[in-house]
Amino acid sequence: MRRRLWWSLVLFDHRVCELSDSKATMLAPIWDCKIPLNVNDFDLRPDMKVLPTIYEQPSEALFVTVRGELGDFVRHSSFHLDFTNPSLRLVAGNVRSASDADDDGLAALEKSLEDRYLRLCNLENPVHFMTVWMTRAWLAKYRLFQYLCQYPHPSAEQTDVMRSNAIKDAISFLDCDTKLTSSPLAKRFTWLHELQFPLPAYIYLVQDLTKQPLKDDAELKWKVMDVNYQAHFLIIEVADNLLFRALGKNILEAWAALEVASGTQGTPFQAPHMVTDIKLVMTHRMQKVQTRKMHQRGDTTSTRSYDSAASSLPSPMNSANQPQQYGGGDQGFVDPTLPAYQSGLDDLMSSNKGLDMDMIDWNAILMQSQGW
Repeated sequence: MRRRLWWSLVLFDHRVCELSDSKATMLAPIWDCKIPLNVNDFDLRPDMKVLPTIYEQPSEALFVTVRGELGDFVRHSSFHLDFTNPSLRLVAGNVRSASDADDDGLAALEKSLEDRYLRLCNLENPVHFMTVWMTRAWLAKYRLFQYLCQYPHPSAEQTDVMRSNAIKDAISFLDCDTKLTSSPLAKRFTWLHELQFPLPAYIYLVQDLTKQPLKDDAELKWKVMDVNYQAHFLIIEVADNLLFRALGKNILEAWAALEVASGTQGTPFQAPHMVTDIKLVMTHRMQKVQTRKMHQRGDTTSTRSYDSAASSLPSPMNSANQPQQYGGGDQGFVDPTLPAYQSGLDDLMSSNKGLDMDMIDWNAILMQSQGW
């Protein structure tokens, strides 16, 4: 029980550090508490003199045990210490380094967890369901982090196989997260898995799509991102959401690159839901900003309230009044017939602090985004 409490506190502390962009995490190789045993709660009694026998199949402690094994692996991994406290690599003699194995031991860990726990889980059991997909999401996340730790800059020398594997990991990260976010089985654990937003996967895929918009797997990337976006953002107020504002501009730029590239080949694409939704939200925000500026200037031409003034503008939600540039995917991003409208949108998008994909430094991005 002390082990369970210790690991719960340490992993919670690590999450708080990630969210606050702090390196002072307790998830480090400087203590020796073992992970909780895979046993049922009724096997534990106050008068016990020896520990119970470990189960060979999932128990009531399945999630805490698996999460403990993952945490124990990460705190000894070079890709984690490089982002938190590189000096600990000098004092910790049991740090797993990429020089010891090509994958830093992640493949062996994944096989061990699959064989001992995940393959035996009943996916109709909410705890089993959450454990399976959170574990697979975390493994994909750690593989992507390891790759980005080794190749933080786009100009770094790397093979096509390495890039392909990183893309697969990003897609897997999103896919597992979508299963958790959209399933009613994980509803009771929303507070936990929503803290694990797969921001690095989005950034990496958008970066790749911007540079190679017509690559063979482009359609799959857009589909996976679109499904995950709908699972996350359609149930919250996204206009002022930090994640939405950070990603929206770059997602639209990636889609614009696809439209330009496909236009030269005469191959139009239907815009995914998230592209259309981002454009609509951007439009509404632009209308609100314009209305607010009008009232701040003391414009006497309108005495209506903020909301009524904004609602009187052409609404992108109404297909009959929808501006041309917010139509289907085969239309260009910029509508030359609405230069002022488009200019206002561009100003709004530029203020949303999108990520500079050409100058991206993955060491900095991962340090700031591990908490998403």
